[in-house]
Amino acid sequence: MRNGCSFFCAVVVILLGFSAPVLSADKYITNNGITVIYQQDKSSLMTHAVAFIKGGNCEEKKGQVGITTFLQRMLLKGTDGRSADQIAEGIESLGGSLGADLSNDFLQISLTVPTRYFREGFGIFADVIRNPAFPENEVEKERKVLLADIKARYDEIFPYTYDYFLMTMYETLPYGNLILGDREDVRALTRQDIIQYYSGFCAPNNIVLVVLTGIPVTDIKKRIDAEFGDMLPRDRNWAGSWEVPERGEPARITAGRGFKQAFLMVGFAAPEVSSDDYPVMKLVNNIIGEGGSSRAFVRLREKEGLAYEVGSFYPSRKNTSHFVVYMGLAPENISKSREEILDILDSVSTLSDDELSDAKSYLIGKFILDHESPQRRAWYLGWYEIMGKGYGYDEKYPQEIAGVKKEDIEKAAAAYFGKDNWVCVEVVPQK
Repeated sequence: MRNGCSFFCAVVVILLGFSAPVLSADKYITNNGITVIYQQDKSSLMTHAVAFIKGGNCEEKKGQVGITTFLQRMLLKGTDGRSADQIAEGIESLGGSLGADLSNDFLQISLTVPTRYFREGFGIFADVIRNPAFPENEVEKERKVLLADIKARYDEIFPYTYDYFLMTMYETLPYGNLILGDREDVRALTRQDIIQYYSGFCAPNNIVLVVLTGIPVTDIKKRIDAEFGDMLPRDRNWAGSWEVPERGEPARITAGRGFKQAFLMVGFAAPEVSSDDYPVMKLVNNIIGEGGSSRAFVRLREKEGLAYEVGSFYPSRKNTSHFVVYMGLAPENISKSREEILDILDSVSTLSDDELSDAKSYLIGKFILDHESPQRRAWYLGWYEIMGKGYGYDEKYPQEIAGVKKEDIEKAAAAYFGKDNWVCVEVVPQK
């Protein structure tokens, strides 16, 4: 429940102030274009490195939807000089960990290793980034797994509804791509397609590399140059910035499926991370639907009894994002619930001082707790940089949250919820 967590986060804010432990970070660009963010933490015995590579699934073209997820799952399956077992055993023998993950806007490879073994661990990390082999037998194994995951995604009502929402909201725009991929595209992809696609965006001038360590920066620079210095930069035509066009009218989609309950999503286009309204909308999300004391939960579940589950989310995106209120409910409650959601969003500007103060305490406290982990601190530095806000925003975010006023909430609500351009997806049980 948010009530207990809000109280705990408020205590954290009082005890620690409005910022996480501050360690200065520095940024430089290598001769071949890698953006390096270095933060020295002499108190930690571990070194954390995260490589953010611009180009998540939003860069996929028609006929290749799912290729980024495919290659992300293949990165640790072997390099030109190491098998998958050698990668895993090599990292484990050092007492470290290595992983790859994917977002709509970037691909990331993360390393955590004891500082005394940084050289060896960083060598494996660099090998995975630079020389993935994408073995043919592993490609076929992963294809079967990925197709099974795509099928299983539609056996769960939340992702099934959300995919319909994204396709309706963004239509042919990049965020409309299915994150796991299109089944027919995944079936048709070849090993050569994956190799060509990866080589097209894994270039030094497309990488943000964060290193958080106790090792002096001069030594880190030498190691980065040794592992990545001979990589050649490449030119590529990126999708660039784009916005969701105004619809002029609501879009309602009804989909039937063999679920036992119904599901409802109502959402609007919302600002990207680089927008001044980003921290404001994070507060709006907390007030509307984040936890058991949120407006949507109290009204739609506790008072009206309309929902089995209810909440809201506002994902952080480099381009135009979305704000969504969702409900698991009985089919006969869909029409009333849709109108109730719109009414809740319409009245968000009429909030009390206590509501705003509680939301601020929750978000700032959550921020501070998350930054207690050096691994997460390293991640945030790179994430803000790759998302266009700049690595320095990591220190500014809690301050901006604290500075939001009620009139800022009112202005943002009018800008994003005040127009008749919402998207609604209603999933009902098939009869």
